[in-house]
Amino acid sequence: MICIRQHGDGQQLFDIEQFLPVLEENVDIVRWDIQVDWCSGDNCLLVEKSANAPWGGTHEEFKDLYKGILQTIDGEFRIVATQGNIHMLAVDSSYWEIDSSIPGLECIFMSLFGPYVSPFALHLSPPDNFEAGDL
Repeated sequence: MICIRQHGDGQQLFDIEQFLPVLEENVDIVRWDIQVDWCSGDNCLLVEKSANAPWGGTHEEFKDLYKGILQTIDGEFRIVATQGNIHMLAVDSSYWEIDSSIPGLECIFMSLFGPYVSPFALHLSPPDNFEAGDL
């Protein structure tokens, strides 16, 4: 499993719209099962109905449903492909967890979109002038 960022340099969004070409180039998608709690863009109210009644369908049906969605804030996606399974989880408009049984797919996502680094991690290192005796 990997965690990739949901926002790139200059606040570029990394979401399903950016993931679809990568997925289509690397796997043969058979089915999507989704449960989206919160998203933004056209069709968001229809997509968010899946929070209470998960939606499932073919790749073409999914693309029609998700067309116009700009950002997934919280949502879960299970993809069945001929090569294996992919699980993607959008977490709090911050990052994506991606778990795939397809060899090399996680590496492709990591190289294209970059690892997620928590903003809290940036504050965990001690200041430059810190000395152990300061404790």
